[in-house]
Amino acid sequence: MADKAPETPKTPGCDAYFEKIQSRKKLPFTLQEALTNAFANIPVSSFPQVPGGK
Repeated sequence: MADKAPETPKTPGCDAYFEKIQSRKKLPFTLQEALTNAFANIPVSSFPQVPGGK
């Protein structure tokens, strides 16, 4: 039986990655937020090639 690697919390790594990516963006934060909110309101059916909306 293979030994499992100890589980580590994924959130801190994800948060650090997200912050790193956000810091590289050239758009002002308020514009990023506006775009994120706008895209969040687009129905999944608008993207027929994406299976299951994932």
